[in-house]
Amino acid sequence: AALIASGYMVHVALRAAGLLARQNLRVAVIDAYSLPIDAERMLELLARSGRVALVVEDNFGGGFGSAVAEVAARTGGVRVQTLNVQRLPKSTRTPDEAVEYAGVSAEQIADHLLAGIE
Repeated sequence: AALIASGYMVHVALRAAGLLARQNLRVAVIDAYSLPIDAERMLELLARSGRVALVVEDNFGGGFGSAVAEVAARTGGVRVQTLNVQRLPKSTRTPDEAVEYAGVSAEQIADHLLAGIE
């Protein structure tokens, strides 16, 4: 499986990958830092990662997850899921509290990926 993120969420996805590794699940983390997406490279990485992708966005759903799904649809055989902000925090003390409240913490990412591959 692969976690695909950009910006700050790459750091959160790396923490989620660490949590999953403790459960004996190895996942790739793809830093998709810019659009347009390098489709060939992404498809190559997804093929090597079990053809399951979870796109993590620190925004409401839309552009990034859709772009990855569009790339995956070109060849088929790749399952793409998205996890995006569920609600916007008004005030938090730390970035970790903000992503937790928004529904995209490392733990929430790991849980979402596990639920999607079972």
